[in-house]
Amino acid sequence: SSAMVSCVKNLNIYWFGATSLFVWFFFIHAPPVLIKEHALQRPILSFHLCGALGISLACVHNSLLTPSLFDGQARPFHVYVGRIGMLAGIISFCFGAYVAWFQQADLGFASAITIGGLLQLNAQRLGYAAILRYYNLTKELENLPGSGSE
Repeated sequence: SSAMVSCVKNLNIYWFGATSLFVWFFFIHAPPVLIKEHALQRPILSFHLCGALGISLACVHNSLLTPSLFDGQARPFHVYVGRIGMLAGIISFCFGAYVAWFQQADLGFASAITIGGLLQLNAQRLGYAAILRYYNLTKELENLPGSGSE
């Protein structure tokens, strides 16, 4: 079916690479470290990790399930998962920055991880700006004479 073809086109090297990194980090690398450090007993770090997991899952989901998939029926899922992901990313950054600067002593680590977090926030901002540009362009096109919306 055409829906399956649309879904398969999103399964590319970038999706597999990013998803593989996500799976490795959250389910292979991080658990032993978190257990050893008793990290989940630290509430602020736990909130950071929940936010990081949330935005990661949202990205994996939304880069596969794009709005046009299934003749547009995937759009509401994409929109709501995206909104949750945007919020999760901000939560992750705020709690992560607090942990980096106030709950550990390595300033080099704090600086580097904060730069990474700021890059993540910037990627979110750029993504949202692209969505707004698309939304505004579609509204402009709908308002053109002869577009059928008269």
